[in-house]
Amino acid sequence: MAQRGACQTHPYMPGLALDRAAVSLHTRRMPDGPGMIDEIAVTPAGVFVVEHTDVRGKVRIARPLFGATRLLVDGWDRTKALDGVDRQVRAVRHVLGAAGHRGLAVQGAICFARADMPLLRTQYLRGHCLLCPKALARRVNAEGPLDAVAIRSIGRELALAFPPA
Repeated sequence: MAQRGACQTHPYMPGLALDRAAVSLHTRRMPDGPGMIDEIAVTPAGVFVVEHTDVRGKVRIARPLFGATRLLVDGWDRTKALDGVDRQVRAVRHVLGAAGHRGLAVQGAICFARADMPLLRTQYLRGHCLLCPKALARRVNAEGPLDAVAIRSIGRELALAFPPA
């Protein structure tokens, strides 16, 4: 469990900094089977389950008249990445609910390090944010309801439930 203090840089994304007390858990195993979580960040703004990706290309959401909405990167279908984030967010919510933190905001996010993102808005698909590192930094560094004691407590519970990979 890595505790972050004043404006330390993020180990995976050099442009991402956690500006205040936060807990960042990197590369964690899923408790109920195969798979892993790139990062769980507990900040004053809430809990974030982040999938980091290094793909290049233009990110867009295809909403066809018929059929399912898809995540496209440079024309390639990357919707399967959302399936993993869905499963990870459910697992984190389950652990937090069992620990008595029902109703705590858990936000799924895919952070695109080198892809071309829309300039002036955050995109959402299935309730998950699709962000560049700077937009993710703004979101995790936002004010919120959690104080330092709650952040440490929640971070400990998540660290126990999701061991390092």
